[in-house]
Amino acid sequence: MTGTPVSSHKCQGELNLLAAKSCLSPCLIAAVLLVVTIPGPTVAAPIPQQDAGAKASGPEFDFEALRQRVESGDLSEAEAKRVIALSEEIKERAKEHLTLLQRIERALIEPWVFFGFAAQFIFALRFIIQLIASERKKRSYVPVAFWYLSLGGGVMLLVYAIHLRDPVFVLGQGLGCFIYIRNLILIYERRGKLGRAIAASEGAE
Repeated sequence: MTGTPVSSHKCQGELNLLAAKSCLSPCLIAAVLLVVTIPGPTVAAPIPQQDAGAKASGPEFDFEALRQRVESGDLSEAEAKRVIALSEEIKERAKEHLTLLQRIERALIEPWVFFGFAAQFIFALRFIIQLIASERKKRSYVPVAFWYLSLGGGVMLLVYAIHLRDPVFVLGQGLGCFIYIRNLILIYERRGKLGRAIAASEGAE
């Protein structure tokens, strides 16, 4: 087989993450790998039918060897990208056959989903706090708690985005966290100046 070996495990990590998150079995991922790595116009033979608990075997469909090859990163960069693209397509098509209840059940067994929901809840809670504070003052008002909740929820969402390896999500939340921190710095700088001014005026008296 030809191709430049992967210099890092970036593509391989994406493939392993995809296999872990999707409803596909490692054997199905290995089958995709077998299809894309056959040179030339050769078409892969159909996967033989077998019992669910039976282990795939045979010289033409050594799924265990293919799975080990995927896990060890023994792929060229082009092969890894092709496997990831095809696996994404297979995953999306498989999801089309799931009912809404089955999709929810699959999501709830993933611990990262709970973390993502918690992060989103904290992030959204800031607007409720801001609304309550504004209603009490009868004017638009942004309390300090708004920025703390923004920072807490933003950091959690940033961690979640890094876990998903979503560059758009990471960039958006990373920039947001910088803005929240800067606002908190400005608030406490102003409070410090006011405190020093009050202390100076009291000392002059």
